[in-house]
Order: sequence, then C-alpha cells, then structure tokens
Amino acid sequence: MRALEILLERRWILKSREKELYYQIKDELGTVKKFLMEKLGYQVIVNPYLVKVEKMPATPENWMGIQEFTRKIEYVFFCMILMFLEEKEAEEQFVLSELTEYIQGQYREEQIDWTVYQYRRHLIKVIKYCVNCGILNLNDGSEENFARDDTSEVLYENTGVSRYFMKNFTQDIMGYTTPEDQAEKESLSDSDTVKLKQREVEIKSQLEGLKKNITGKQRQEEEKKETKADHILQPDFRTWETLLVRGMGKTVYEEACRYLQELADAEALNAESLQKFYNDFYRIICLTEEKTDTSWEDIFPEEQQRQTALHAYETLQNMQVFLKIVTSYFAEEEEDAGRAGSQVEAIKEYIYHHLDSDIRREDIAVQVFMNPNYVSRLFKKVEGISLKEFIVREKMKMARALLISSQLPVSIVALKVGYSNFSHFSQVYRKTFGVSPTDERKKQEE
Repeated sequence: MRALEILLERRWILKSREKELYYQIKDELGTVKKFLMEKLGYQVIVNPYLVKVEKMPATPENWMGIQEFTRKIEYVFFCMILMFLEEKEAEEQFVLSELTEYIQGQYREEQIDWTVYQYRRHLIKVIKYCVNCGILNLNDGSEENFARDDTSEVLYENTGVSRYFMKNFTQDIMGYTTPEDQAEKESLSDSDTVKLKQREVEIKSQLEGLKKNITGKQRQEEEKKETKADHILQPDFRTWETLLVRGMGKTVYEEACRYLQELADAEALNAESLQKFYNDFYRIICLTEEKTDTSWEDIFPEEQQRQTALHAYETLQNMQVFLKIVTSYFAEEEEDAGRAGSQVEAIKEYIYHHLDSDIRREDIAVQVFMNPNYVSRLFKKVEGISLKEFIVREKMKMARALLISSQLPVSIVALKVGYSNFSHFSQVYRKTFGVSPTDERKKQEE
C-alpha cells in the first residue's frame, strides 16, 4: 500500500471516517515513520482518533493555506471554532446558536451581526469545511437554512480531532501579539530541531555501519534470542476481547503482563514489539467499546490518563499503566441476577424522579453507591439499552405526555424535562418521534 504517499498527500486519516484505512496505515507506519521523522523532520501523530503527519514548509508562501477560504474573516471564524471546541468533549453536541454567540463575544475587530447575509455566508463556508475534514459531524438540520434565516438552528457534534489540526507550538501562543513574534520564537526552535535531526541521522548511519561488523559470536547470540522469543505463546486477542466484554478485565491484565514479562525475559521487548502489542490491544478496545456502548473518554476520564494511553507503547511502565486502566474499567464482580436487577431498578427510580433536571451518570452513582463506570455497564447489560439512551427516551416520553395533556407552552415543557436550550430540545424530540414538539402540540389542537 502507498502509506507514505497517502500520509504526505492528506491532512490526516480519521478512524471515525475511514476505519479500515486507519488501521492499514497504522500497521505500515513502522516502514515509513523513520523516514518521515529523520529525513524530513516531520512529526508523526498516532492516537485513537487519527494518524497525521505534521507537514510544515521551510518557508511559508502566500499561495499556501486552506484552499476553500478566500477571505481573512473566514480564517478568523475557523480559529474561533477551534477555540470553541476546546471546551467541548468528544461526541458532545451543540447547536449553531451557541457557536454564533461565542463568535460574537470573542470577535473584537468589528461587531458581528448575523442578520447580515455576508457574515452568515462566510461562517457557513467555514463550518462546511469543518464537516468535510472531520472536525464536526452534522447531526440534524442544514446550514443553508441558516443562510436564509439567522434564527435557524443546526445540531452539530464535536468529533474531538480539532485539537490536532494546528501544529504543536513550543510556547504559549497567547503571548504572541504579531505574526513576527510567532515566526521569531518558533523558527529558532524549529532550526535547532532540524540540526538535531541531522546529527541524529549521522549518528545512526555510523551505528548501522558498526552493526555490519558484529562478530560471528554476537550473531549467534542474537539468533539464540530470536529462537527463544519464537517459543513465546502469542496472545489470543479475540479471547481477551470476549473476557473484557464479560467484565473479566483482571484475567486479561494478568495474561497481558505475563506475556510482556516473557518478552522481557527473552530480551525481545523493544520499541517494535511494544508498538505491535499496543496496536493489537487497541483494536480489541475499539471492538469492546462497540459491544459495551463505551467510549474512549469513559475508560480514560482524566486528561493525564488519556496522555498515558496515547504514549503507552513508548515504555513498559507506560504500557503497564495503560493495561491497568483499561482492564480495571472492564473488571466487575460477579452479580447474581436478582441483585443486578434490584440495582438497575434503583437507577431507574432515580431517573424517574429527576426527569426535570440534567441527569448525570456521576449523580446516579452517588445515589446508588456504585462506581460511575459500573453504573453504565450494569445498566446496558441488564436493560439492553445504554443509560444515556434510556434517560433521553424517558425525558421525551414525559415531554410528549405534557404536550398532549396540558396547555403548558412548549418552552416550559422543555424546562420540565431538563432542557434549558429549546432548540436542542426540539432537535432531540424530532429525532425521537419524527415530528417537532410545536407540530405535536398543533396536532392535539386540531
């Protein structure tokens, strides 16, 4: 496969958009990563969301940039969208009015008036670019409605990849006041980096020459190590996936640590073997997530944990911490059916009594004396539906009952089921019942 060509031609490969290609590139990355980093000086980013090569030109030219943008204000809007998404979690939804209000509050050069068509058209162009390149998902509505009417709403979802669009800067960019500040401070760092890379290539070239002169005895020792490593039983990742789904994470952790220790004893534990193990284990995490209605953020709720996960393949210690976090999440005590059923009933009872509020998993966990992660897994296991889906379903059922049986304004009905944002409530209601709450009320009045 043309892994190198694809990485150089494209901004990134997103797992959410091209899952098969994402894994193919990850598998072949070992053959091209060295060339990209040492010969070209490019940083390679590999994480659960994407694979990306940060391609930086030696000298920026006027013709470079985002080809879809033709005005300065479009670049400004784009940067503000990236800033806006910094405060959003991956898979978190928001409506267009939240973004437009944020831009109005942040833009200082002029007053943004969304009743002016040109401003709306520039923003639509930028948002469409964000959707096309995978920064945003369009869940409901159309930007073209906003083009015609500045009060129209559109529902979007943050994919979580926006933070990887810009390059990693060496200093806090909030300290820069002009483009010259950034160029001066960053170019010095980049220059030093290039020199170091060139020196690194020279050293490695010398080492390669030395390796060719190893004695026959050394070669025999290497062959012995390889023979010893060949006898190590490879992990059964498919079985591990099944064990994780069943909540037997402790068993997976013990087997994984045993395998890594055997590699270490055979002197076969190196960067390559750790990377391969990480790729294989990461695959079963993705499969387990799909089967248990779990997300990466559920398993790694803290930023420090997520950073450890992204760099797990770099050291054995990182890998062990990574394995501990994952397997602990999917480790649960055996529950008899009666006890599990009563626990779920307690969860449902709490939900029924708090439909008028923003119900959070952590609040439920406190009330039923359980770990938040376990609350989600247990509920899904017993009910066959995710906790989040159940909460939304019950809120919408209550909203529908109020629309049919009362004369409360639709906006008050939204508040009665815990939605302070009326537009969001309307989007969810329409998605659930195929009709807007306003039209639902009209049907009852006819």
